[in-house]
Amino acid sequence: MKANKKIMYAILSCVIICLTATFTAMNASAASASLWFTDPGVVVGNTVSVVVDIKGDNIGGYQMNISYDTAYLEFVSATGNTSWFSGKDKGGVIEVSDMADKGALSKMSYTLTFKTKKTGTTKLTPSVYKFYDGGGDAITPGAIGDSTINIVPVPQASSDATLKSLSVSNGQLSPAFSASTLEYTLSVEYPITSITVSALKNHQGASVYVSGTDTLEVGENEVTVTVTAENGAKNTYKITVVRAKNPLSSEV
Repeated sequence: MKANKKIMYAILSCVIICLTATFTAMNASAASASLWFTDPGVVVGNTVSVVVDIKGDNIGGYQMNISYDTAYLEFVSATGNTSWFSGKDKGGVIEVSDMADKGALSKMSYTLTFKTKKTGTTKLTPSVYKFYDGGGDAITPGAIGDSTINIVPVPQASSDATLKSLSVSNGQLSPAFSASTLEYTLSVEYPITSITVSALKNHQGASVYVSGTDTLEVGENEVTVTVTAENGAKNTYKITVVRAKNPLSSEV
């Protein structure tokens, strides 16, 4: 009877050990890593950077090739966040590899930078990829993404050299303001020796310069508001300010 119990205990122990080993193996095989890319937009001729993230529970390193279209992109640099990082351009394919400095990480990242050559939409695509855990064992690839880069034309400089509004601190302009009307008159009393002009440009890329608002003489004075568009086009709004004579003066 005792012998039978010993045999049963031995069998049960073997079953427990086998189940534990199987459970551990299942957990190890369940580990995975996913690959994520940013999708930037850029004006043609400028540089663009794509951030690549490797995410998982136990990442010790990786190796991968990233393909790109040399008609759209010119490789500039590859930078990682560990001392082991390597990124080598092979003309249309970048060979990238890295290892965690210590143990394993939940995320590893690197950045690829390119100069853009022409407008359009182009992709960065991982053509080969391998992931490893902290012990150097292979990790099953999970979600694998790519990067879409939208390269847009250089914006054309605006030719808008108009004002959205024009007003003065004293009195009313005549005629009433209109963006297409460039000449106005304003009458002020004798005590007024200067005015403030508020000029709001119609396009944010334009510039506005106001002159002639100080030291108003009796009679006619010219105040100018010059609007310069992004492309250099100009409009000058003129305000003829008529300052009244001194009512106490004996001059006719």
